[in-house]
Amino acid sequence: MPVTFLQAAGGAILLRYAIVLSQAGPKLILTHAWTASILIALALWLTDRSLLYPNLRSPLRAFPRVPATNVMAERPRGKTPLNWFRQFPDADAVVMREPLGRMILFPTSPEALRDIMSTNSYHWEKNPGIRAFLGRVIGFGLIMAEGEDHKKQRKALTPAFNIRHIRALGPLMADKTQVLVEQLEKEGGVVEFSHWASRLTLDIIGPAALSREFGTLTSDDDPVAEAFGELLDPSPELITFMVSNMFLPQWFATRLPVKANRLIRVHCSKLRTLCRTILNEKHDGLKQAEEGAEDDILKNIVQSGQFTDEEVIDQMLTFLAAGHETTASALTWSMYLLALHKDVQARLRAEVRGSGEVESMPILNGVCEEVFRLYPTVPLTIRQSMCDTIVAGIGVPKGTVALIVPYAINRHPKHWNGVKTSSADEKSPGLSEKLDCEEFWPERWLMDGRINKHGGTNSNFCETTFLHGPRSCIGKDFAKAELKYAIAGLVAKLDIDIADPEREVIAGGTVTTKPIGGLNLRMKKVA
Repeated sequence: MPVTFLQAAGGAILLRYAIVLSQAGPKLILTHAWTASILIALALWLTDRSLLYPNLRSPLRAFPRVPATNVMAERPRGKTPLNWFRQFPDADAVVMREPLGRMILFPTSPEALRDIMSTNSYHWEKNPGIRAFLGRVIGFGLIMAEGEDHKKQRKALTPAFNIRHIRALGPLMADKTQVLVEQLEKEGGVVEFSHWASRLTLDIIGPAALSREFGTLTSDDDPVAEAFGELLDPSPELITFMVSNMFLPQWFATRLPVKANRLIRVHCSKLRTLCRTILNEKHDGLKQAEEGAEDDILKNIVQSGQFTDEEVIDQMLTFLAAGHETTASALTWSMYLLALHKDVQARLRAEVRGSGEVESMPILNGVCEEVFRLYPTVPLTIRQSMCDTIVAGIGVPKGTVALIVPYAINRHPKHWNGVKTSSADEKSPGLSEKLDCEEFWPERWLMDGRINKHGGTNSNFCETTFLHGPRSCIGKDFAKAELKYAIAGLVAKLDIDIADPEREVIAGGTVTTKPIGGLNLRMKKVA
């Protein structure tokens, strides 16, 4: 086992004092007793923390151990944990031990994930530093809430996301997608698509959540799009600053003279001012015509009576950020995968151009589910146990850090490898071949031509894009509907190709998963 610098230093100090004390006698012992006791205690503490506890006493030693690495900085985030899951396919979790002995848990099995996300969900909370960083960017709304505060907010907000209300937004989603198609046709040739995806989803969430038209699809100068574009840009500076918030006290982190702090301070101030203006307009509208006020998520929140104005503004920021940027990420990866798989694109176009509702189109639903599986919008989530708890039958002590990695979980070979059977409309039905966990295959989500909810696995916890349990994404149905309408509208009218096939597309991102350097597509009108 490698010896760390601190362990070596501690051993050297103990040896030095042993020699000095044996030579100098009682006088030196009395003179330096206080210093010696501190150094000895420090050395013993480091030895216990680095060697004895992890190897002999920690209950986490029951799980396979993997070498320490910086999983937060790698691209795509989740690449190394996926390799661990391949190495230990039957493990409930793997444990990474950091140099000073801290054990980080990576849950892998449905049982372990169920314990953390559902059974004992409120035993786990976000890292305080990351929570503070994200709260500055997307507001201290539902996503950032913990414990009883989260239960209260979830209960108050759930009615605003009922499926009937979401389905009623279908025409809005279709109309906005048509505006995007028209803009792309005007552009012609090659476009950087991730930029357009964000503009589309922002133009949908604006009227759907706030009854506010942003008009970002038809305007080149929009402060909302610009603010979120810079705040969520996958730049190395922002990623480094986000990670540093895990370790630095917030009074210090928020005062660092770095670009990331300036961006957050300026853009978040603009966004809060905008949200305050919209909220005041909503209050005025409700006072003047209670029954005639436009029905949106904001109206439901205000009328619940559960939030102060500042708390409502936090919720508005959360919905604006999470409600547009996550789906924009999924839409970008949808276009990427369809451009790579022209056969799927052709079959999808034929399906969309036929009759039927988006909810009942098998190929469209399969494509959306497969995109969410392969490119989860949030590739990694950090939790910390607030009390002693249980994970897959093993006692886990208070203070344990768990990293839930949807990118790796959604590609776990034990659950997503399998057998691919050719569909009935192919020339040689009944042929089969091995199916790899990282392969894009929408038919996973179909059974006898019908849509399924499990992708061929035996548990919903094999896919964690939207998490599960009390902390699952409240806007999951909204995001799925938005993606379906957007893909259907684009594929029906446009042929999609990779503009530069030689360029490697790598998943990165600060908060959400985005192609580093954007995604250049060649989109042309089809008859």
